[in-house]
Amino acid sequence: MRRVNPLGLFKVLFHIGLIIHLFGCQPSKDQDFSFFVAGHVYGTPGVDNDGVHPPFAEYLNKMGNDSQFSFGVFTGDIVKDATSDDWDEIDLQIKELFKKPVYFAVGNHDVVNRELYESRYGQSYFYHKFNNNLFLFFDGNLDHWNISGSQLTMLKEALENLEDIDNIFIFVHQVIWWRWDNKYSVLKFNSEDGFKAFPNYWDQIHPLLDNLKIPVFIFSGDIGAASWSSDFMYDKVGNVHLIASGMGENNGDNFVEVEVNKNDVLLQIRFLSDGSSILLDTFIVQ
Repeated sequence: MRRVNPLGLFKVLFHIGLIIHLFGCQPSKDQDFSFFVAGHVYGTPGVDNDGVHPPFAEYLNKMGNDSQFSFGVFTGDIVKDATSDDWDEIDLQIKELFKKPVYFAVGNHDVVNRELYESRYGQSYFYHKFNNNLFLFFDGNLDHWNISGSQLTMLKEALENLEDIDNIFIFVHQVIWWRWDNKYSVLKFNSEDGFKAFPNYWDQIHPLLDNLKIPVFIFSGDIGAASWSSDFMYDKVGNVHLIASGMGENNGDNFVEVEVNKNDVLLQIRFLSDGSSILLDTFIVQ
């Protein structure tokens, strides 16, 4: 008689549960909601944690018990080695600690074994709508930090129908707006893995977003891992907000809490060390 793998059964039931939660239990269109965005959650480079960075695991549990948080986003470098065991640990922590959906915008570590990743979680770029907001997840590993090819096509298609959309949220691991010849050159990111020349953000992506009459928020998670990288940054260019955040260094570890109200979006950096926070509303690189 064939034996059923209990972990495999758990994965199936867990993902079915996420679908039911998202599409069967959404808040009403006028209801406020919150979500978190966390980058480099595997933590300190070279350290193989059982799941996410231990200080962040505590906050994951706190947010799981807070009804205000509807879901979360990991902006890449979720696991160190991308083995089946690594992903099992992440799935189990999401289920036991947060108990709500967490979406992935993959980093270079996560797709070392792309076949394994896609067999578990599907295509690495996608979009969906939630409570009158558009959410897009991109894979900057496919073309040297560029949003190109089928991903660019997806973006254009998603932007064709923005009726009843209040905000657009975009998630990508790499700091795709970085250039050595603009003011963001002071930002130090974790890794140059896959970087080639300049990404196409300012030439092809920003013009598509800058013409919109609604706010756009772009999140990157490739900073904050160690002493050589920045802890966080924020800027606003027209209607486009640029946010980078991450963890692993310990001293400056942080993630972003996003509160979506009917007429506003509030962004704050939450520090893991002492629980303090900073409201993001002016240009800052730290």
